[in-house]
Amino acid sequence: MLQRLRYRVREALGLVRMQETINVLQQRSDMLDAPGHFAALHAAVDELQALRAVMGGTLLAEHSMPATQPVISIVMATRDRSALLRRAIESVLRQSYPHWQLVVVDDGSTDATPSVLDAFPDPRIVRLRTDGVRAAAARNRGLEVATGDWVAFLDDDNVMATHWLRGVAAFADMHSDAVVAYGAQWRQFEPTDADPSGAYLWFRPAFDVEALREANHVDLGALVVRRDSPELRFDESLRRFIDWELVVRLAVVHEVHPLPVLSGVYFTQVDRRITHDGSLDAWREFAARLADPADPVGTPFSLRQG
Repeated sequence: MLQRLRYRVREALGLVRMQETINVLQQRSDMLDAPGHFAALHAAVDELQALRAVMGGTLLAEHSMPATQPVISIVMATRDRSALLRRAIESVLRQSYPHWQLVVVDDGSTDATPSVLDAFPDPRIVRLRTDGVRAAAARNRGLEVATGDWVAFLDDDNVMATHWLRGVAAFADMHSDAVVAYGAQWRQFEPTDADPSGAYLWFRPAFDVEALREANHVDLGALVVRRDSPELRFDESLRRFIDWELVVRLAVVHEVHPLPVLSGVYFTQVDRRITHDGSLDAWREFAARLADPADPVGTPFSLRQG
C-alpha cells in the first residue's frame, strides 16, 4: 500500500520529500522504541497530511466555478531582474482564472526591464516606475493603484501556480466575511545528497499568531488580503522583514485563514534581490522587537492582548 502511494505521489508531483516521509512511516515500529523519535514520527505524519490537503485543495481549485468573480490584483516590485521578470509575468498570464490585474512596479531598473514589459501588451498589466525607493515603498505605490477586490503578491524571481487565483476566488466566494488568507508554497533550495530536488512544501494547516513572535510562517507570495483592509500597507521605515511585520498587523486584527491551495514556487538560487535575507542576528533582533510591547513593531501584540 505504501509503495503504491509513494509511486503515485512521485509520479504526479516528483516529491522526494514525500518518499522520505513514507520511509519514516515504514520504520515507525523501530522508531517507537528509540528516544526522541516520537517527535520525528509526528512531524512526518504532519507533513504527509499537509501534502495531502494541498494536493486535494489544488485539485478542487482547478475545477471550481465561483459564483462571484472578484478581481484579484497582484502587486510585483522589480529591479534589474529582466531575465527572471519574464518568467514571473508569464506565470500570471497562465492563470486559469482570468479576472486579475497585475501591477508591476519597476523600482529604478537600469537593465532590459522596460523592454520585457513592452513584450506584454495585456491591458490587465499596469506599469509603474519608482526611483530606487526599495521594496516597501515600491509595493505601497502598487497598492495605491490596485483596483481589485483582493490583493496578492508575486516576487519577480518566483512563479505563480496556475490555479492559485482560481482558488482564491473560490475561497472568497465561500467566505464573504474573510479578510486574510494564505496558501501553500513550494520552496526550491539548493539540492543535497539527501534531497536532490532541494524542494519542500511550506504550509502550516493551522495558523498560529503567537508563533509570529519567533518567525513568520506566511510568505508574501502566498498571502491574499482584501484590498480595503486598513492594515494593508508596508512599513517603509523597515529595511528587512516587511512581510513579517505586515502579517503580524493583519493577524492581530483579523482571522487568518489557511487555504490549502498551491500558490507558487519560491526560488532562492538568484541574486540582486530588491530585499535581502537578513543575517541570523538581524532575524533575532526583529523577533525581539516583536516580543517587546514598547517597540512599534511589537505594539500590535500588546493591543491584541489588551
